[in-house]
Amino acid sequence: MVQRALVGFTCLSLLFVGGCLRGSSGGRYPAEPISIPNAVGQYSTAAQPHGAVGGKGIDELRAKVAAALAERGEHAEADGALGATASFALKELNQGRSLDLVALEAASRRFGFAGILISTSGFDMDHQDLWREQLDSTARNVPITRYGICMSPGGHTAAVVYGATELEFEPISRTFEPGQSVTLKGQVASRFASSQLFLTQPNGKVDERRLASRTFEVSFPLNDAGRYQLEVMGDGTTGPVVLSNVPLYVGIPEPTVTSLAGTAVEPEQAEARMLELLNGARRNAGLNALAADAELRKIALAHSEDMVDHGFFGHVSPTTGTTDDRIRRSGALVSFAGENVAAAPTPEAAYESLMNSPGHRVNMLRPVFTHVGIGAEKSQGGITITLVFGRRPDLSAVPTTAAEVQSALAKLRATQGLPEVPLDAVYGASAQAGADQYASGASPEDAGKAIESTLIREVTRLRSGRAGGCTLYVELLELSQLSELPPLLRPGIRKLGIGARTRRDDKGSRLSTVFLLEGAPCN
Repeated sequence: MVQRALVGFTCLSLLFVGGCLRGSSGGRYPAEPISIPNAVGQYSTAAQPHGAVGGKGIDELRAKVAAALAERGEHAEADGALGATASFALKELNQGRSLDLVALEAASRRFGFAGILISTSGFDMDHQDLWREQLDSTARNVPITRYGICMSPGGHTAAVVYGATELEFEPISRTFEPGQSVTLKGQVASRFASSQLFLTQPNGKVDERRLASRTFEVSFPLNDAGRYQLEVMGDGTTGPVVLSNVPLYVGIPEPTVTSLAGTAVEPEQAEARMLELLNGARRNAGLNALAADAELRKIALAHSEDMVDHGFFGHVSPTTGTTDDRIRRSGALVSFAGENVAAAPTPEAAYESLMNSPGHRVNMLRPVFTHVGIGAEKSQGGITITLVFGRRPDLSAVPTTAAEVQSALAKLRATQGLPEVPLDAVYGASAQAGADQYASGASPEDAGKAIESTLIREVTRLRSGRAGGCTLYVELLELSQLSELPPLLRPGIRKLGIGARTRRDDKGSRLSTVFLLEGAPCN
């Protein structure tokens, strides 16, 4: 049987989930002493003791929170790292300060929490339903697997923190010396099929490792002094999801966290501010600024509205599918694309969470992009914002034949020391049948039916079997897209079929292309 890798319209689709940390507070906070634990030396994915701490009423509040999580269908544990984070939050409130999400995130890391912080609420007992409101406003597709609670000694005020730990790994140190390495060994949750690891170095470069399985054992060298950011993602039917994103301090002391400046603004102002921050970061990195793109903004805004209206957060929508699906449906002529999403109180907080995530940072600072569409929508606690990145190529140079594609692929493989792959007539006829369907607007699934029937017909006619392999679908606007299709660069490809058909509409032309690869896995 033919295995299908649904590349869709583009050969680059780095679709990463942004942070959705939110906070809220309500009521009056009498100045009661709140005890905060000391920082720990390791990150751990295991739940720690003392997940619910404090004075009068703590057992009752814990029981209510646990029952509400169970009603939501969550299998959540109290975690001492989040209990300590809740203590930090409550102390901030009791000393007259507001909840600062950057400081809360940093606090959770000091206490060794390796998962994702989702939301925090602080309240006096006259507003004790605030923790439930925060829970109810969390997107239903965002799992909550951990929580922490702190009640003041007198039982007058409390804070509740929700988080998620959908991976496990052997504990790692939070601090290192230059020249050491960090080794991450573990696995992501069973709902994911594969894992991805990223490390942002002090110079801003991102080291990226993509694995075909849930398990991972990866070492990164820490050669230079400075702050590193280590991230793990899981990828499955819901798209890529950030599961852990922690700082490592190499040869330097951990800095004091300062509050993040930013102001809650209307969505259109948030879009403009995000573009300003994004292009500032690109200029600082010596990259071209991205032009605002109305067509990509329409796609981005529709996705932000979809997430808010239907109570989910991520790249895969129950109604519109993946980012590839949305862009192909729009007809936008971009040769490379990517998407970031975030939910935060302010555009500054959203920007900070994306730039502090190695996977998202790759999209923000990818040199190949030329345009971006930014769409923001009001949501609980602030804004939900989507960034759709794209490269607008020279449309006068769009390839038009399978022969051009084959020649470019042969040159690309030669530059990497790989042998040229022989063309196979049976695979070629099958790939062309798929390309004809794909160019007519058919889905990859329907194009796959044409491939399958042609392959069976040709094998039967010639009485010559074919082992099958990987099928790739891509709409080419420039031949450089081929370099971003890893299966095309596998050394073990034995035979190759290429089908291509120009697809034209009122926006222009692109070459709908199908590859059949024998001996190469899609993943």
